[in-house]
Amino acid sequence: MDIKAEFINLAVDDGSSMRSYVARPAGKARAGLIVFPEIFGINSHIRSVTERFGREGYLAIAPELPTAVPLFASVNETAWNAESLPLY
Repeated sequence: MDIKAEFINLAVDDGSSMRSYVARPAGKARAGLIVFPEIFGINSHIRSVTERFGREGYLAIAPELPTAVPLFASVNETAWNAESLPLY
């Protein structure tokens, strides 16, 4: 199914905005759902998951959660992978 995927800015009650990635199906959406990002925010993986839901007919949105950005803004995404995690 064809989709339209793009970044948008949502208005927040405090007057700020929240960057979000949305995927809309070409036809009428079956339902809407929220894709919660991992600690790295809206990366290529989260965009791909959001787009897959869009292709399945859902209106999918992934909001850039405020806590995901400041805590890990200096962490390189490629530095965090399964091989770098300690084994206990």
